Amino acid sequence: MSDSLQVDAPRSVDELQAFVREQPHVLVVGNQTKPPLWQPFAKSHRLVSTANLSGVMQYEPSEFTITVLAGTSVAEITSTLSDRGQYLPFDPMLVQSGATIGGTVAAGLSGPGRFRFGSIRDFLLGVRFLDGHGELICGGGKVVKNAAGFDIPKLLVGSLGRLGIITELTFKVFPRPVDRLTFRMDCDSHESAAALISKLALGRWELDALDYVAGSRTVYVRIAGDQPVIESLAEDVGRFLDRSTVRLDRDDANRFWSSVNELRFDGGDEFVWKTPTTPVEFVRLAKWADEQADDEVRVHGSAAMTTAWMSAKSPPDQSIAATGLMLRGLIPESDAFLSDRQPTDMERRLKTAFDPLARFP
Repeated sequence: MSDSLQVDAPRSVDELQAFVREQPHVLVVGNQTKPPLWQPFAKSHRLVSTANLSGVMQYEPSEFTITVLAGTSVAEITSTLSDRGQYLPFDPMLVQSGATIGGTVAAGLSGPGRFRFGSIRDFLLGVRFLDGHGELICGGGKVVKNAAGFDIPKLLVGSLGRLGIITELTFKVFPRPVDRLTFRMDCDSHESAAALISKLALGRWELDALDYVAGSRTVYVRIAGDQPVIESLAEDVGRFLDRSTVRLDRDDANRFWSSVNELRFDGGDEFVWKTPTTPVEFVRLAKWADEQADDEVRVHGSAAMTTAWMSAKSPPDQSIAATGLMLRGLIPESDAFLSDRQPTDMERRLKTAFDPLARFP
């Protein structure tokens, strides 16, 4: 980031409201762990950070809910929950990089745990945010069974600060599993890997995560629970599929899943983008990556090949990443969305309702 780039960081919601009302164009950032989401607008919008709006506002372990300010680091939240044997099952991403919970929600990022438990939007119960007038809006609530205004929190997931500035969030949390076990299976082709993943995804087991490394044609499976249970499940999977599995020790497993959550893949990670896929589309992407010279592009499939994480040493081909979201690396004359898709009428109406003055990008 340029030394001349100014980022304001209000110390209270009141200060943030005043700031929004004073500026014609505003873009919110957290700890700036995903530069492509804000860099394209740095010249046209005044940047404001929620980093000073940090802390756990309310935590009810017995109710399995936690309320935090948007600038709270995900690392602080996971540590707080871990102390009480709880966690966020969707596997928050970029934790070690310093991501804030507000930025995580705005980017709509979920890790490998999304396969079993659902994405971040499935755990968001309530939200407070500032609209384009600087008014504080509340949606959802702080209890799991609350339904009032429930769609507003989900609407802000993946909104990238276009609809408002998130100030506070409430999540439901789960008990942390006692143990985890990871094993891998090598495949002959992307097609055989897709077939294997389909069997695993539709099988009788409750798998915790199901990922695929296209470069090595390797399927990774994670199981969570009590030690005797996960041992039995791992053996049952191998017997049912009639194929050998290679179990990872705890350190290797932790390194593998951490690399996924931190978007660090084997190879050049100067550019990283996310693309929603189906297994058929993923196989097509993986084959295209195989054809690139010098391992230029790496492809990692997450949540049973429904998400493709793609990394490259140079900017991605727009035709390949047409529906992608850039998370690392800046493409000149492009914003975070690698797409020329125009907003739908519903999207335009929502934007007008939340941001009638067009303060946000």
